[in-house]
Amino acid sequence: LLDTQTKKLRITIHELESVREELQRVEHDHTLKMREKDSTMDDLSHQLQLCKTSLSSLKQEVSEAKQRQSHVAEHYGSFVKQLREEVHEFCMKTLKQSDPFPTRPSPSPED
Repeated sequence: LLDTQTKKLRITIHELESVREELQRVEHDHTLKMREKDSTMDDLSHQLQLCKTSLSSLKQEVSEAKQRQSHVAEHYGSFVKQLREEVHEFCMKTLKQSDPFPTRPSPSPED
């Protein structure tokens, strides 16, 4: 009876050792997977930060470009206005100088 119980204990001890080894392997695999996930999360967090920085830079560039566009439009509008005035003045002077029907003095009653 003692011999049978000893055999059963040895079998149980062997099974427990197998279970312990399996648990250690599972724990090791789990640790590796968690490290991999942590590493992936760190990478994603870093990429997200880079994206935020890039987005901020792009917003700044767009803002500056809008300001430049506004300034250019203002300058262009003023330039066009001045050019129109100059063209108008030039045309008026030219018309006065080359009037095909110059104003004649009124005929005197003696004529």
